[in-house]
Amino acid sequence: MREAEIQLIQTMYVFIACFLIGIVLSGEQRVVVHKETQLSCKVENYSNDKDVKWWYNHPKSIISMDAHITLSYKDRMSVEKPYPGEWNLHIKRASERDAGNYTSPAKITETQNMTFEEGDTGTLWCNTTGVPTPTVRWYWIPPNQADRNKEDSRAEGNRLLLYNMSRYYDNIYVCLASNTVSYDRSEIRIRVTFGPEVAVFQNTIIATKGQEVTFHCAVEAFPMEGDLEWAFENKSEPIRLDWKYDVQHDRDLVNDFNTLFLSMTIRKTYLEDSDYGRYVCRTINFSKGYSENIVVLQRPQEDKETTDVITDV
Repeated sequence: MREAEIQLIQTMYVFIACFLIGIVLSGEQRVVVHKETQLSCKVENYSNDKDVKWWYNHPKSIISMDAHITLSYKDRMSVEKPYPGEWNLHIKRASERDAGNYTSPAKITETQNMTFEEGDTGTLWCNTTGVPTPTVRWYWIPPNQADRNKEDSRAEGNRLLLYNMSRYYDNIYVCLASNTVSYDRSEIRIRVTFGPEVAVFQNTIIATKGQEVTFHCAVEAFPMEGDLEWAFENKSEPIRLDWKYDVQHDRDLVNDFNTLFLSMTIRKTYLEDSDYGRYVCRTINFSKGYSENIVVLQRPQEDKETTDVITDV
């Protein structure tokens, strides 16, 4: 009579801190009854203060804690550690009752935060282990969302492709791996770099002499490594805070789109003829480029006509 064969589907449950990765050398094994067999696994980044458990038909029965076999299996099984972070489970005399699933939960083995340039095609990876093979789904979380609600990206698979990336892709992406045993999740922070872009709130300001006037501008960039300044057009020297000018940076208003605001005010009663003209709001000390925008300060039309008449006389 031919000796019966039993089927072992080998995987394992690694009961350790989440940053340690259990890699099971898994696959279907056919073993002759009463013969010896071996299941193997390896744990990356292993440290001696962490325990590894072997399970049979998880979560029904625990076989071992680290290298120590539980009493129920001590007569037929043993665990050896040939190298640091590696375990071999020996079944000395395989029997029909040993057939079954030595299962493994879904486990994300590696993700990492990423930085891309605007216009790039980005690739995110979510590598997993587990038996059955985990299903991976992707979600994203806008970084300003206090309640951390997920938005379904409707994407599945270990790889997520993001085409023609813009600054609005700057989010937290979540990969969720699940199988019939358990699930695991990991967050990936994506940053998108782009050069500075300056905008002004008004292109033209009309004011009479002696009136208080305020200019506003903003720059959007990532990284926000530089600064803004106001100046007269074609002048290298910036306008600085003094008795006539009030210059304010609103750094506390930097938002999720990396925007910095700058205001410049000509104080009341100090606006005079020489102040009319073109002003520039410009960036300084940005490694990814330069940007500027212009505001024109004009007199009211009737004031201009009066000035022209007096000049002609």
